[in-house]
Amino acid sequence: MVIRAKNATLVVLGDIGRSPRMCYHAKSLADKNYRVQIVGYFDTQPHPQISEHPNIRIVPLRNPPSFINNLGQILSLILKFLWTTIMLLSALIFRVDWPLLILMQNPPGVPSMLVCWLSARLKRAQFIIDWHNYTYTVLREKYGIEELRVERFIDNASNVSRASDEISLKSNQGEIRGRRMTKVERAVQVAAAVAHKKKKNVEKRKKISLLQRFVERVYYWEGYFGRRADLNLCVTHAMRQDMCYAWDIHSATLYDRPPSWSFHKLNKEEYHQFFLNLSQSNFDDFKSFIGDPKANEINESCCEVNRFSYRDASGEICLRNDRPFLMISSTSWTEDEDFSLLLDALREYDSIARLSTKSNPQTCLPHILCVITGRGPLKSHYVSRIEYLQMQHIEIITPWFEADDYPRILGCADIGVSLHISTSGLDLPMKVVDMFGSGLPVIAKRFPCITELVSDGRNGRLFDNSHELFQIIKSLACGFPLHCLQLNTLQNDVENYSFISWEENWDACVWPLIANYGAPPADEVARRQRYCLSG
Repeated sequence: MVIRAKNATLVVLGDIGRSPRMCYHAKSLADKNYRVQIVGYFDTQPHPQISEHPNIRIVPLRNPPSFINNLGQILSLILKFLWTTIMLLSALIFRVDWPLLILMQNPPGVPSMLVCWLSARLKRAQFIIDWHNYTYTVLREKYGIEELRVERFIDNASNVSRASDEISLKSNQGEIRGRRMTKVERAVQVAAAVAHKKKKNVEKRKKISLLQRFVERVYYWEGYFGRRADLNLCVTHAMRQDMCYAWDIHSATLYDRPPSWSFHKLNKEEYHQFFLNLSQSNFDDFKSFIGDPKANEINESCCEVNRFSYRDASGEICLRNDRPFLMISSTSWTEDEDFSLLLDALREYDSIARLSTKSNPQTCLPHILCVITGRGPLKSHYVSRIEYLQMQHIEIITPWFEADDYPRILGCADIGVSLHISTSGLDLPMKVVDMFGSGLPVIAKRFPCITELVSDGRNGRLFDNSHELFQIIKSLACGFPLHCLQLNTLQNDVENYSFISWEENWDACVWPLIANYGAPPADEVARRQRYCLSG
């Protein structure tokens, strides 16, 4: 018997550095002595815990040629499908070691589901899908398709129960046919036939676009390969239930959790040093302002000064009482997040803050520094909108933080904001998990399953529109930094909340499902032990 080495292949048809959940999977497997190969696009450097791990190797894929995007939607989709299929299949067949398991991220599921399933069958590996969302809902949102003509498994199951009712109905109709129909019965039958004919004619006249047909096929594609996976993981209980109802796919819920090695609340020394390093680099927004009398006093008496803290003559770190209220939001700048909600709320806050008096520190509204970090297709659109805003008490900056600095800025912030709503309404924003891991309360947009993560009034606040968001920001920022009781209460609740780490959650939910796959039989293990003892 040939016993294979413990190799695992992870497939990310996206930027590996911006796919934290898959990176966490990789580290968890690597810590279990798997040799992990991550196949995906290498556009952003992952965290050093991933890129420098001795058991993790990155297998980069070539991006599709840029000219494909200029060939029209349908042709572009076809060529991207062919290109990605060839690149991914060649990587899984020829460029990775023979794996015990192939774990892929969905979305995107086209063509990765087909390629990963085929590779797993060829190499006799366990085929695992980690469902972060649905591919078909992402495409439906992207192409602006309002309605899909698809069937759900639960509906088909209901149809079976209706069959008996139809049989009894037909028997009743047979009794009617056995005698001469009355005028009323004849009129009802004619009206029903005419209505049915009209309905069929209307459906025939409906124009179904090729893109709509494509998205409908993707829906069935996901169900087909999901049922053929050896293991399905998903991010919420709501998604697990929906997958069962839609495709009869049974999955295990693995909630996103912050890793113990990355996110935490910074202490005063770390806080000061981080902002000092930023102020001494290209981040001018974190430098101490010159011109403010209080700032000038601090600048003259202290050697290490930034906009948020300083080191006094005795060497002690002090937080500035005139520091801005630091709000942070991270985003991939996609249709999943409507940043106009945040911009409108901040404009409303600015108009009220102009009228706020500074004489009463308990009711004054502070200056807000809003940091929005991330990369994505809609960034230029919103940056151009931000540039036109004329606000006196609000600054909005859109820097990009490297993998090392992103957890630190979260560990320094006063409040986090999530505008994620999900194309399916069934996944949860990873950014909120990162913020909780940093001891940061979150203001989150309300959508169906967000309450699985954010408890309104306990570890964050929920809102529906920009005015509600403004009211929450105003109530939390009021009296900052010395007299903000609501904010302090939320921060204490988050810090005291028993939030298990990614490692603990993964060991409890995933490892028992994959630990014994590919292991030799018990008699083979006993034979080897006898051989070792005899030698």
